[in-house]
Amino acid sequence: MLFRVPCFVPGKTLIEVNGKSIEIHPMQPGAFRPGNFLAREFSAPLVYLGVGDEAALASAEGVDLNGAIVVMEFASGADWQRVLRFGVIGFIFLDHPQPAYNDAIAKATGTEVRIPRFLATKQDSEFFRDVLKSRAIQAQVTAEPSRWENKTLRNLWVIIPGSNPTYDGELALITAPMDANSIVPGLSEGAQNAANLSLLLRLFHTYRQSAPERGVVLCAVNAHTRNFLGDRILAWNLLTPREQVERLLDTINADLRQEKMLLSHYQPLQKNLLASKDSEEYNNANQTLVALRDLMDSTTGKNFTVKEPLVDLARREVNKLKAEQLRLSRRDDLDASQIESKRNRLETARHDYVQVLTLFNKVGIRTELKDLNDLQVKILKNYVDEIVSTRMNWSRLNQTALDTVVRNNSIRATLGKRQVKFAVALELTFQNGHIGFSAHDFMCADRWQHKFGINSAEAADKLQGKGVIPENIKFVDALTKQGGLAEGHFFPKQSETVAIYQAAGPTPAFALRNLYTDYGNLFLTSDIAANLDKKLFESSLKFIPELLKETLAVPVLTSTTDLKNPTTRAGTWQPAWGIQVKAFKFDEFSATVLPQLPVPGSALVLHNPADASKVVTSGDVMTGYMALTDERAVAVFYGITAPQLLPNAFKFDKDFTVVKQVVDAGDAESKMSSTIQRGATTKTLAMFDCVEYPIYTRDNPAAIGVSAITENTFLILDGRLNTAPKKFGMAGIGCTFSQKAMVRFAGPVSVFLERDEAIKLLTSERILALNATEENPEGDGFKYSQGIGNDFFETASGDLSILNHAREERLSGTSDALAKAFVERGDKAIERMKDAKKKLNWMGYLKNLHEAIGAHGKAYKRMAAVTNDMLKAVVFYLALMLPFCFFTEKLLFKFKRIEHEMVAFCIFFALTFVVFRNIHPAFRVAQAPEAIFIAFVMGGLGAFVIKILHGRFEGEMTLLFRPATSMDAGEVGFSTVGQSAMLIGVNNMKRRRIRTALTTVTVILVTFTMLAFTSITKNLSPTIISRSKNTSYTGLMYHWPGNARMDEATLRTLKEILNGHADLAVRRWLIPPKLSDGGTLPFRIMTDNGAEANIDAILGLPVKDNGFIGPIPIKYGKFFSSDDANEVVLPESLSKALGLTDETYSKATLTYEGRDYKIVGLLSDADFLQFKDINQRPLIPIKNLIQQGGGDTTEALTAMASGDEESTDDGVFYTDLASLVIMPVDTLRKVGGQPYSISAKLKEGEKLWPVVDELLTITNASKFFISSTEPFKIADGDRDTTPGVYYVGEGYRTSIGGMAFLIIPLLISSTIILNTMLGSVYERKAEIAIYNAVGLNPTHIGMFFLAEAFVYSVIGSVGGYLIGQATSILLTKTGWVKSINLNFSSLSVVYVIMFTIAVVLLSTIYPSVVATRAAVPSGKRKWSLPEHDGKQMPVIFPFIYQHELIYGINGYLSDYFSRFTEASFGDLIAEFESVKHDEDDEGRDILIMTYNVALAPFDLGVTQQLKFTTQYDEKVQAFRLVMLNTRRSGQDSNWTATNMPFLEKLRTYLMYWRNLTPAEHADFAKMGKELFNK
Repeated sequence: MLFRVPCFVPGKTLIEVNGKSIEIHPMQPGAFRPGNFLAREFSAPLVYLGVGDEAALASAEGVDLNGAIVVMEFASGADWQRVLRFGVIGFIFLDHPQPAYNDAIAKATGTEVRIPRFLATKQDSEFFRDVLKSRAIQAQVTAEPSRWENKTLRNLWVIIPGSNPTYDGELALITAPMDANSIVPGLSEGAQNAANLSLLLRLFHTYRQSAPERGVVLCAVNAHTRNFLGDRILAWNLLTPREQVERLLDTINADLRQEKMLLSHYQPLQKNLLASKDSEEYNNANQTLVALRDLMDSTTGKNFTVKEPLVDLARREVNKLKAEQLRLSRRDDLDASQIESKRNRLETARHDYVQVLTLFNKVGIRTELKDLNDLQVKILKNYVDEIVSTRMNWSRLNQTALDTVVRNNSIRATLGKRQVKFAVALELTFQNGHIGFSAHDFMCADRWQHKFGINSAEAADKLQGKGVIPENIKFVDALTKQGGLAEGHFFPKQSETVAIYQAAGPTPAFALRNLYTDYGNLFLTSDIAANLDKKLFESSLKFIPELLKETLAVPVLTSTTDLKNPTTRAGTWQPAWGIQVKAFKFDEFSATVLPQLPVPGSALVLHNPADASKVVTSGDVMTGYMALTDERAVAVFYGITAPQLLPNAFKFDKDFTVVKQVVDAGDAESKMSSTIQRGATTKTLAMFDCVEYPIYTRDNPAAIGVSAITENTFLILDGRLNTAPKKFGMAGIGCTFSQKAMVRFAGPVSVFLERDEAIKLLTSERILALNATEENPEGDGFKYSQGIGNDFFETASGDLSILNHAREERLSGTSDALAKAFVERGDKAIERMKDAKKKLNWMGYLKNLHEAIGAHGKAYKRMAAVTNDMLKAVVFYLALMLPFCFFTEKLLFKFKRIEHEMVAFCIFFALTFVVFRNIHPAFRVAQAPEAIFIAFVMGGLGAFVIKILHGRFEGEMTLLFRPATSMDAGEVGFSTVGQSAMLIGVNNMKRRRIRTALTTVTVILVTFTMLAFTSITKNLSPTIISRSKNTSYTGLMYHWPGNARMDEATLRTLKEILNGHADLAVRRWLIPPKLSDGGTLPFRIMTDNGAEANIDAILGLPVKDNGFIGPIPIKYGKFFSSDDANEVVLPESLSKALGLTDETYSKATLTYEGRDYKIVGLLSDADFLQFKDINQRPLIPIKNLIQQGGGDTTEALTAMASGDEESTDDGVFYTDLASLVIMPVDTLRKVGGQPYSISAKLKEGEKLWPVVDELLTITNASKFFISSTEPFKIADGDRDTTPGVYYVGEGYRTSIGGMAFLIIPLLISSTIILNTMLGSVYERKAEIAIYNAVGLNPTHIGMFFLAEAFVYSVIGSVGGYLIGQATSILLTKTGWVKSINLNFSSLSVVYVIMFTIAVVLLSTIYPSVVATRAAVPSGKRKWSLPEHDGKQMPVIFPFIYQHELIYGINGYLSDYFSRFTEASFGDLIAEFESVKHDEDDEGRDILIMTYNVALAPFDLGVTQQLKFTTQYDEKVQAFRLVMLNTRRSGQDSNWTATNMPFLEKLRTYLMYWRNLTPAEHADFAKMGKELFNK
């Protein structure tokens, strides 16, 4: 079973020190990129930095690290990454006698940044320690670059038939890896994998001699450590459904058919072109070329233009020559004659290629072969030769790929009708004798494996009964959730091998593993045969064949009830799949919409999003599906189990040192997404030529708060345009502007850009690298030749300083003292940072760099917030200027013509804008200030046009539908009344100029007063809350809320900030993962006396904790000897559970995850429970928090951090001391313990508040504990704070300082305005009566006064703001008032102006109510239904008519009711009944008209008779209309409810009669007479 795989070939690197040549071994590359030096031979200083901690950096003071190779201990974790910012060119790690797995993982990065990393063997490490102990030494380096090569590997398999014919069709697949991986690939002996392979060979020899009842397939898989490639190849060819395999084969076949189709056309052409010009073959070539003009081949199942490859080649040359001509015209190093000469040569060459192109024109100028000269024919032949050569090669590769798949699939034919029922992967570490099956179901959520666990346990019991199980071996059933414990308890470290086989079939698959262990020595240089437990290995060789043989003999083992297919939690199964991936780039000289130029030899990495930031999984398996593309730029991936893949691709130079091309995450990504979804069979990745901008450090100190501080998302900008670059790539990070999804990795990252482009970088926390200058504060970006520098944050601090100063100057009309203070502090920190760097004081450099970033970052955010406020507020101000200018123009001038009014308004608006433009700082900040004015002018004109169009539209609709809606036409809308009211209000204000002036001044003063008070800001000191009066030390304690653990970058940065000020105590926790049901998986510990116990947590304490708070309450024994000692301390209760006494514990050894730890002491449980730090809580880990149920998400942590950290323990559950182990802090780090808290005890003479102040300035960590044994001052305060423990609740901030003094001025001004408007009401009672007489209702009259108040408020608010802003500028420039910060430009001022308008309007409510009462002395403001008895309702309409109009009003009513028939749409149905003419005693006419009416909603069944009587009324000396409404059907309540709207509309309709013209009256009178004459 053959397959191609990229193999890492380490380059030999020698380093000569003091005349001794030492070989150092390259470490694991990134996902693909090796850590090669740029030069092959060079000299560089070697500097020893120990474990890379603060002490090591402090000891390197005075030693230049720039350009140095740093030598560090392997046990340095990830601290080596902090050194990258100093310009080091490589690392040599000194091997450890007992290397830790997590230390190895910390040296592997998934990002494609070139970081030379090497390991010195244990023997050579001692030499380096000796010679570098006290000084740096110059060394000579000779380095051969490491590379990747595609090699053909194979899986080896054999089938051993079963001995029982009953199970003849059943097989079990058993696998073991035949490769190994290590953090140092060249030192990868792979003893553990070799032991499993030996076990597989033992199975082969054993079963060949005595076959099990069921047959087995034994397979040694290669490239297992390359994301299970060998396993995937095996599963793909043996277990994956045939249709999945065929789908991928069809894709390869389609490519092969296309290549063969093209060859069928171009090979004859190639042959004919070689013939002589007068031969028949040459004539055939000409006919072929002519035919190619229109030839479309569909033999492959798709239409293909045959001439396309040839035309593309010719067009590319033509366009390339055009580009050269264009570049030639821009050259200034040549004179005119030289340029002309070169241009002519280029034009001649271009003409030759154009002649070749015209061979294939369908229309226009077309040439034939005979028209070409010899050079042009040669060009054509070369093109044909290139196409034939390329397509033959690609065809060969496609055929090879097909043949390989067919050959590998021959295993299916060998099996015949036999079927693989289940698979077993051998993955033992041989660390203990506990052996069991794992189903890769960490939580035991699916339970499909339950019966297999029972059957395998029964088989083990039988072996136990036979006495064949060695004494040091114990089989454990881990599949049936024994004791309620899920599989993750038994196998704390996951292995994903079996997931490959489970996804292929679906096939039940299990791993045979050792329980309660970690990965052993996998991925470590200690994975050698000498470190294997020989006795356990020999015992396993005896036991495993017997166990598997006995298991294979269980009759019901493979029955459908006992062996179920694996499923996910959703109960579904998705098959493995394959895909063909191509790496192509766009042809810049072609107009194609898809990339066409192949990029062979590209390194492809397809990441599974589920892997998150994992570089290594299952012990020694590299994540990511990896391949090197072949000459076609194609790679095929088999057996993919991920539902989605996030690809990246890199084209390296021949030494795999420089990235030359990368996947385009810019415009190309938006056109053709690179994300690969399950089921796709082909994907083309668009690449581009690039240069690299590495970012070596991303740990942002300003982000320290409640989440990880590593910046994972950047804004990548074109330095010239400040927009997203058209082409850019990324490795290890994401970009807001890109649709490309990326897997984020820890460590250094890279951004890729085109060579001639400049780049700007912004982090998600707004740390900016701009290449800023004082002339251009926003920067021009960094060109490749400049680079961003080794330390992104150092570059950013300088750019932020320049940008902040520029913004501060532009915001001179505003005032933010806190921002200014941050800027000043940041500048001082930058000066100290530069000085420290000059003196090679690396810890001083880091400390001051963090302060510079924190201070300038906070200043930038504050000024950005002010700027955003202003730009939002200026829109509101300009909108308010429109009514302000309109009202002011109306008050000051008495124009009669609309043209004059518009001109005056425009002039007034322009003048006001000019004033506003000069006093408001937003216009200095805006890039195009005048654009704001133009936008408002355009908006105003647009609104004006819309208003006119709307009016015309309404008018047309009124004319169109007037017959149907004329009854409503007389109702006056509120908008119409409001507009009229404002104009009337302005006229009234004109008549009373003194009152108007005084009232306006009052409103202006109110506005100015509110603005002045609300714009005064003051800096607030941090909030501290007393927690206790007693404390054991002066210092602080910081941790995340709840039981969340910090990230390592946060801890590392805090240690850098606090270094030199205090002694630090870091505590770590290791807590089991949570189950979906809320429970956890306890850890299993064992002692050498045979005792076992489950524990809930491990606590890591530093040696210095003994005496930090107080002496650790050790009851027996001692505390740890060092922070990385393999020792533990146990609580008394746990020691009793393990059967240890005060006499036996010291001789005992505790085993956790296969590692042994000496028990050195026992704790007093009662005393340790009272052992508390300044947060008033025990050091014991928290098991669970009620309020944290959702998990430790950033949102949840932020929500928890938003409240005070209570000192009570409500909702907190601590780990029981009988379930707790205490380890040295660094030892726990090596096994996965995460930092929980850091406590700082200040050194003698250090003041508390300066340290707290520094922390608050740099970070967002505003919630932590501080303590002092002496009184201390907060910030610049004069008052001493008493000793004790305090909780810091808020950091530095500002607040509005004058709100408390506003109440009295507001009351006074409101009373003045109320009195003014009230007097206006009483003066204008006669005017109110006139309004009432002309038909305005009381509400409309009240609106007159509210509208007048609105005019006052608008003029007063804008005037008050202008005065306030001018005053602020005057005070700022003269410096008369220095202790007050006025800011009249913030968004809060908008709220003040709106509040002022509201105050004026509210003050006018009562006067407007008085006005409405004056309009209706009776107090009855709204018409109501007349009295009725539920059966009849007489209605007397309040209108009078002269005799000549009585027929007209009846005709008017008849016209109204005639529209409401059963065929019409409306609120009623009216049916004419009768008319009657009569006379009274005086001989005067009486007109009676009767209608039957049904009212909506009609389902209520309300019908009524309306009898209209028009007769003379002696009281009013005129005719009146009276209506008698008689209910015919429907409930009386419904009748009353439906008549209310009906009668209101009828009254309105009758009121509109007065608005009709005499001619309309005559028409209706004629209609009425005709009605009554009938």
